[in-house]
Parts: sequence; C-alpha cells; structure tokens
Amino acid sequence: HGRSARPNVEYDLDLFVEQVLGVISELGHSPSNGVNNNGNHENNCTTTTTSSRSTNNNCNDSIRMGKVKFHTRGMIGIGHSMGAAILSSVACKLAVKSKREQSTSTSSTPYFQKLILAAPMLNYISLHPQSRLLSVPYIGEKLMHHVILPKLKDRRRKRYGAIGRADLAERFFREISVTSSDGKELTFPEALLRMFRHGAVGDQSDSYIRLGELLMRDGRLDG
Repeated sequence: HGRSARPNVEYDLDLFVEQVLGVISELGHSPSNGVNNNGNHENNCTTTTTSSRSTNNNCNDSIRMGKVKFHTRGMIGIGHSMGAAILSSVACKLAVKSKREQSTSTSSTPYFQKLILAAPMLNYISLHPQSRLLSVPYIGEKLMHHVILPKLKDRRRKRYGAIGRADLAERFFREISVTSSDGKELTFPEALLRMFRHGAVGDQSDSYIRLGELLMRDGRLDG
C-alpha cells in the first residue's frame, strides 16, 4: 500500500515476483538453522500466539530489522487476485531452484508444501475493457485521479465498514497519500497507473499454465 516503496521502474508482474523472492531470501533460512542447543527454535515471534499489541509490534520491528529468520521450506503460500498470479510465478521459480539444490544435496524439502489461490486474477483488463484508456497519455492520468482512485477508496470504505473496521479504510487513505521526501519514488496513483500500462494487471495466464505444467509433470512443488 502507500507505505510500500514505489520505485521509478517498470511495473510488470516480474517486479512483484522478484520482490517476493527477495523477501523470502532475506527473511528465510533452512530448517537446520535457527535452533539452539536445546533443540528449540530461537524465533519466538513465529512460535508464540498472543493478543498483545506490544508483543506483535516488537515482533514486527524485529522482522523489519532482520533479526528474525523464518523457515522457508514447506511453506503454505496464499495468493489473492493478482497475488495468485505472483505466487504461481514465485512457486515455479523456487521449484527450479529447489531442483538445482537437490542435485547438490543441499535440501530435499520443497519451498512450498501447498498453494492456495483465492479468486485468481487472469486478465483484469479484458474484464474491464474501458481500463485500456488508462494507457492513453493524459487521459490515463485524468481517469486515474478522478475515476479510478475515488472508486478504489469507496470500495475500501465499504468493504472495511462491512466488517466493522472503518479504521482500516482511513489507514489505507493515509498510506496512499504518502510521498517520498526526495521525490525519487512514484506516488501511489502513478504506480497504479504503471501497473495498467506495463501489464501487471493484464493477461497472466502463462503464470498458471507454467504452474499447472509443473504439477502435472512432477506432482509436487519442488521440481
């Protein structure tokens, strides 16, 4: 959302796939690491369930600072809408990596044990042909500011209001208004516009086809 980095780059699906792979690489470790002499995991954030806001905040801070490592083997991946296309591509790339690691006996545990694809996005633009106008210079910018963004805000307001969490809508509005102090990053509307213009919300059927071929060929997610 608004507090995420919005670099001045091309916003295709590969951008988001590489970001997820980067996060997994940065946060993860193999199951043989992160265990103390007593055989207990050192990462208390992932093994403790709590309703304490302060404890959750401390865990989040530790994650951001890289102090917490997670098991990135045998994960359960959940992707919703565009996230389903991203997750499918991530799973395929990690399957190739896992197969390569198996050849050197690094690990025999797949990265993903299960994938859950909820309401997967196939081709948003084909379902909303009018969105093609966003690719037209000047017209696209006007539509984004005066039509798309207001509708997005209204949808978030209704969805969060329906579950009694209107505060989440307000937080979202604040976050998408965040701009970089040095002006080097895009604004939220600019980044969203590039997703339409660079194909991130276009035809992503290849992501699912590759995943299907992997599962048909190997029957599992580790190549």
